[in-house]
Amino acid sequence: MSSIHEIELVEILNKFPEAVKFNEALLPAMGSESIFIAILGFEDRCLSIPEELAKHGNHNAQKAFYFTYTTNSADNTQNKDKLLNALSEISHEYQSVVCDTQDFPQNFRDIIKACQNAESRLKVIMDISTCSSMPLLLAIKILFEFDVDLHILYSEAKIYHPTYEEWQAEKNKHVKEEGFGIAKGVSRVFPSPEHPGDRKDNLPEKVFVFPTFKPERIIAILHDIDPSIALVPDKHAIWFVGKPHLKENEWRIDAIKEINKITEDMQQVLVSTFDYKDTIRGLNAQWDKWKSDYHITIAPLGSKLQAIGIALFWQMHQELSMVFAVPEQYNAKQYSEKCIERWYIPLGSTREIKHLLDCVGNIELREI
Repeated sequence: MSSIHEIELVEILNKFPEAVKFNEALLPAMGSESIFIAILGFEDRCLSIPEELAKHGNHNAQKAFYFTYTTNSADNTQNKDKLLNALSEISHEYQSVVCDTQDFPQNFRDIIKACQNAESRLKVIMDISTCSSMPLLLAIKILFEFDVDLHILYSEAKIYHPTYEEWQAEKNKHVKEEGFGIAKGVSRVFPSPEHPGDRKDNLPEKVFVFPTFKPERIIAILHDIDPSIALVPDKHAIWFVGKPHLKENEWRIDAIKEINKITEDMQQVLVSTFDYKDTIRGLNAQWDKWKSDYHITIAPLGSKLQAIGIALFWQMHQELSMVFAVPEQYNAKQYSEKCIERWYIPLGSTREIKHLLDCVGNIELREI
């Protein structure tokens, strides 16, 4: 006997991999069908995974790429020699890719196209540890235009600034001083050219906000979408407040609310900064609630793994828009220190992932 069944998101997410502690044995050896992507940043963890892979010396990737930023170039350069030494052990050929300019999406698309071959699926191993949300979301979107075998690596920082002691000592500066904290100013705000969304119905705006420890960029994004939202964000913004992975960092929940002036009467959702599936679940619940009455834009300034969840959710609902904001400069000494753990997410075939996500809401007959 058969019954009609609607496929639910939870069923699909159960088929997606968890983040597991990285072990060299878990990652397939990188050969001529593989590329490795690293990020040249100023944080200690920029080197953690590349150096670990280089230490084992059993990789011969077709090519290695390292993303570079136009901001903080002097700070980032301090890790360059060590990163290139590690990359030389992973592949005989490596090159830089500027990832925060307007031509990055097309440049990256051309790179992936050139690395494809007809005989096997390209394996893309990407270390996202120091990748900011804008290039990460753009890169994932482009990778989904191809059928690649996608493997995500992530180094979790041991110390995130501000620490609890720094927050308690200088709370007023973090809340009120624009030049204080993890980033300074806003250099530009722009709608993502790769995530334009669909505004055919001329609906009012609802913004899904992933805030960070500095409010300037979120305010700039809200103002860019609609100046009235920036002035009165309580009705048209939903705040996706990050719940830290480690219990000792949970004080940051209240801190980020205070910095961004998120009051109890404002719409908010608590989502993990670590579990990318939790981000998808949180987005989906709010999407189901508001999709008929609003055009929805995401302001994606949360964690790296939240960005992975956002990227996958957008594959389900491409009528969503995204708007990015780039700071004038990051405060290199007030970001993160060291690495406490390395993590691995073997996502697999992007074509298969997209197929699974497209199944949500489909009707099928099941035997009972």
